Amino acid sequence: MHRTLALGAAATLAVTGALFGAVAPATGASETAAAKRPVTHATGVDSRAEQDSVRAFWTKARMKAATPRGLERPNAKPGGGNSPGTTSSSNLGTAWTAGRATVGKVFFQLGGSLYVCSGNAVDDVEDGVVTPNLVVTAGHCLNDGGSTFATNFMFIPRYNPAAPRTSGQPDGTFTATRLTTTSQWAAQGADKYNYDVGMARVGVNEHGETLSAAIGDTSDIAYVSGDPTSTSGVDYTVNTHAFGYPAARPYDGNALISCWGGTSTDTVGRSTDYRLPCNMTGGSSGGPWLLDSAGAVAPLTENTDVSDVQISVNSFGYSGEKNAMYGPIFGTTVQNLYTATAAGS
Repeated sequence: MHRTLALGAAATLAVTGALFGAVAPATGASETAAAKRPVTHATGVDSRAEQDSVRAFWTKARMKAATPRGLERPNAKPGGGNSPGTTSSSNLGTAWTAGRATVGKVFFQLGGSLYVCSGNAVDDVEDGVVTPNLVVTAGHCLNDGGSTFATNFMFIPRYNPAAPRTSGQPDGTFTATRLTTTSQWAAQGADKYNYDVGMARVGVNEHGETLSAAIGDTSDIAYVSGDPTSTSGVDYTVNTHAFGYPAARPYDGNALISCWGGTSTDTVGRSTDYRLPCNMTGGSSGGPWLLDSAGAVAPLTENTDVSDVQISVNSFGYSGEKNAMYGPIFGTTVQNLYTATAAGS
């Protein structure tokens, strides 16, 4: 089922029990920042032959050699920061054996190096622009600043490490025809951590199926009605599950991992991101944060406990803080990014 949450007060109360408060639209300088156009890049991988060449590029050896892409921010409190532990309603990182159809691994090449991240299939049908072929990930999983975008970008939903390189994957493989990120991430300014979101428009798989048709499901996106420049009304205490394929120790990238619990604000570096107790490592970047279902009950180990509504992505951690993951809020800028990517502009 597709549900879009324009997370102002009315929609929030009706659908999610006031998880978020109303956020006043940004004005003045903030309005200018929110209006910046996304940075887009057409990959040139449009024909079946070009898409197959990307699939052929990703041999088993290259996949194994891909470096887990992560983003670590210098700690504003050297040697400090909070170190949250688990509680009866939270978990730092557990293999999600039930699987999650929309979540997958992202392989790409950037700056001459091979990398792996995570991503999620979305189709926010009520947002006004429909696409059956869109993947949300982190900005640092496809852009290194400015016009430096990834090449050989490929998304594999429900990745199976035991299956043949590409043809044996359960839902096929999907190569990017267009990559986009926020102008703030591309600018690499001091506020880049608040806007670390990227999207990929992908082609059909090797069987000629669209992404949404192949996996049989997509996630919607929940937006707050402001932006990182105006967050005074945002409720940062949200119950969510974060998913990803962490590949740096102690993980090996072969299993889908989930962290869950209640979010809070960033008291370390004062970003506008959500903070979640989580010990996932590099390679999980770009994986989705999905709202818990209204009737979810601990220990939260079944897919019925998790909605198909995405509110953020795995973005970064602080160098001096253990067991915490941060993810940007999805406001006006991310909504504009989705619309531009879905429309192919």
